[in-house]
Amino acid sequence: MGCVPRCLVYGTAQGGYLPAGHYQTKWFFGGYMTLDSDGTWPIAEDSTAELSLFVRNGGTDPLTTLTGLWLDPQLFLHGERDTEVELTAEAYTAWLQTHPDLIVSDPAPATIGAMPALSVDVKLAPTAGQDEEGCAPDPCILFINNPRIPPGFEHVDGILGGDIYRFYFANITYSGTNHLLTLKVEADDPADLESTVARMKPLLDSATFPARPADGS
Repeated sequence: MGCVPRCLVYGTAQGGYLPAGHYQTKWFFGGYMTLDSDGTWPIAEDSTAELSLFVRNGGTDPLTTLTGLWLDPQLFLHGERDTEVELTAEAYTAWLQTHPDLIVSDPAPATIGAMPALSVDVKLAPTAGQDEEGCAPDPCILFINNPRIPPGFEHVDGILGGDIYRFYFANITYSGTNHLLTLKVEADDPADLESTVARMKPLLDSATFPARPADGS
């Protein structure tokens, strides 16, 4: 495991469910992240880039809500990557709070598994425009992406319309270097967000990683 991320090869597994009991990722985090599942979580993707799950919310389209874990995401402002932001939870939450098209809550202490983290809730400002024409008639702002997606598949992620997301950022270290573990939870509104976070809590509390909190976290 000491060679991750240098020795990683790209792969993707999609579909099916996390099996009930102990699950070890096939690709995410070098295949060494684990979770304890109740068997009801549909897998959107277990890949070198991310581990993402669908959340059954009981609505008419119950598999549209996603929760996903990433490593070392990048920040974008209207299509341009901001290369000056330090790769830390503190710097990322501060950057989001200065984004002119986002409304971002004050950072709150949280955890991803045993990793100390900061969480913020993010939604669009009333004056937000469209970073992509395909969003019409809704506003949409793209501000974060996952650089571990191979070239040709890379995309910038963001928020559409009245959605609200919760981001968790944890400063971690492995292979002798510091990294940023990121969790995104999608929701349609504040009530849906709190329900989804509560539903996810036992799963996330069980998460283990071949890493430790970075010094000072």
